[in-house]
Amino acid sequence: MKSKLKSIAIRTASDDPVLAFAVRELKWMLEASTSWRVIVGTGAADWVVRLKISPKLPCAAFEIRTSKPRVIELAGQDASATLVAAYTMLERAGVCFDVTGPVFPAVLKLEKASVGPVRIVPAVIERGIRQHINFTMDISSYPLAEAREYIRNLARLRYNHITFHSYPGQWYEYRHGGGEKLAGHFFYDVRHDVPDHPVVGPALRNREVFCIPEIEPLFSRHPERSRAAIAWLRALMQEAKSVGMRVQFSMEVHEEKPEEGAAACEAVLRDYPDIGTLELITPENEHKPVHRLERYLAVIDHLRAKGVNLPKLAVGIYETSPVNLQLGLDFLRANCPPDVSWTFLPAHGARAVADSIRALDLKAGDWRRTRLYSWVEFDGLMYCQQNSLLGSKMAVDLALEGIAGDRIPGLDFNHWRTAENRTAIRYAALVCMNPSLTPRAFCKDYGRALGVGRVQDFVEGLLQLDEADVFCRNHLFNIGFCVLFCWAGPKGLAWTRSINYWTRPSVAKSIRLMGQSSLLFERCLGATQQLEGREFLRFLMNRMHCTRLHLLAVDALLAVHHVCDDENPGGLSKANRTLVSAQCDAALAYCEEYMKLHAEALPDRGAEGTLVSYHETIPAYVRHIRNYFLNNEAPVRGKSKAAVDAPPPPENVPAN
Repeated sequence: MKSKLKSIAIRTASDDPVLAFAVRELKWMLEASTSWRVIVGTGAADWVVRLKISPKLPCAAFEIRTSKPRVIELAGQDASATLVAAYTMLERAGVCFDVTGPVFPAVLKLEKASVGPVRIVPAVIERGIRQHINFTMDISSYPLAEAREYIRNLARLRYNHITFHSYPGQWYEYRHGGGEKLAGHFFYDVRHDVPDHPVVGPALRNREVFCIPEIEPLFSRHPERSRAAIAWLRALMQEAKSVGMRVQFSMEVHEEKPEEGAAACEAVLRDYPDIGTLELITPENEHKPVHRLERYLAVIDHLRAKGVNLPKLAVGIYETSPVNLQLGLDFLRANCPPDVSWTFLPAHGARAVADSIRALDLKAGDWRRTRLYSWVEFDGLMYCQQNSLLGSKMAVDLALEGIAGDRIPGLDFNHWRTAENRTAIRYAALVCMNPSLTPRAFCKDYGRALGVGRVQDFVEGLLQLDEADVFCRNHLFNIGFCVLFCWAGPKGLAWTRSINYWTRPSVAKSIRLMGQSSLLFERCLGATQQLEGREFLRFLMNRMHCTRLHLLAVDALLAVHHVCDDENPGGLSKANRTLVSAQCDAALAYCEEYMKLHAEALPDRGAEGTLVSYHETIPAYVRHIRNYFLNNEAPVRGKSKAAVDAPPPPENVPAN
């Protein structure tokens, strides 16, 4: 029987801007998923949704209650928690939130959202994403409107925290003893010109150089580009604050003098007034955490002595060495002021973070002042499809165990690509709310929400893809790292063998694991009727096929390891020169197939960024190998001489 209910009213007595956003969100989502008339404010209606703030609730907790038939009351400890309650109500009614945008049900069922009182006290108080904003495929290439929508989609997933990390010269400018550093050195100051390539060039929204489209006209005028970059990020922080997210800004202070480091911090705080926490973190695997932390505490002392109006403060350690991590932790325990919190980024990859934290001597008191950084995507596998699920649960479980019955203060997850990581990003958000949610149960619910046929095959495919992801991380470390000057920096083929320990059997096993998952998804596709499910399966299979092509391109180079001497590139016999030439041709052919296939599925700006990055990295490296061994090393395009910073490749590890 067709429902006679025709209208719904949304009401709040608060003028809090985050609650005003919650009202707007409810209005458009209810209008998008029902034919009802939506009323904001007073007036007769069949359903009523009331929003309020209840400060007596536990921190970040919220309630969904039914005070009378068809009256739903949403209350949070603060406005951000009330917004989370609104999204939770919508999910209970049938909406599925993703980082790619909401998926609306055929029929919204508010009666499911109003059954019984519900109080949710999230296990993780501040749940967030950590944006490194340093590569072409992350949001630092997005038009502002699309970057803002990304932020809103994080809030819809019930994330309430975001960390932006900037290297010097990327997102802030300041004067120091040596002169002035400008912002706007995008992507480590490696310029990505729009290539004259029949697939890549037409796929990009830029005309000359790949960057934020609004900033492209200013690219050659660096002072203007610098200010435009700051304005872009400032607007993004404003958006995050407006949707109830705490903003953390993470930076490295490279200046030796405390007053110069303080000047950099003051510049950041001047340009970004919405920062809720300022974090000083050690450079990646510098292996001198104590020396760097001493400098950071001196900077903090200098800022306080000057009377600078400071937000919350944090100091962090980005180290994968267990010895150095422990040294840093011991120093913080003995020297860090009690009102300065800590962050740890202790490994590359989610399960590796869990292993590292398990070995670190964190006590319950340490956990209470710690924000842990984990991953839903490892940048060393950027050209490979990933699906990190179990690692997120491991991080939550370990933190809860370590904090001895208390709640986790903060947990953020690194990622760069958006659409490729939608499953892992959604699971990380949900397991931070509800640690009992297993990857298997999540995948089953997710498949049903998307209308995927053969749900059990879908579940097994996603779980197996997680295992394939971990296998690649452990045995093909850095095989998808997206920086050319890291690949081409070591002599000859050293990046593919003596540095990263790749083997052809490992490549073959990875391809086989990916193929098994892809076969399961292909079975699901044939049984899937709902559009959202079909589109997701097709996209996932596209990216898994791209992964296979990338691995085959690398494998073509591994096939010449036995004949190539990196120290004596000119010592090849005629037959071996022919072999190297043929293998390079094969690798380039796989690269072309990768780019053509990838360009068939560009759901967001980050996918454009991955395409231009791949074009600038892997085919260029193959040509570099050809030139190194056959043509006496022609120059390879890589790091700009003017670069103000550069990424160290993730720490090299042997296969487990």
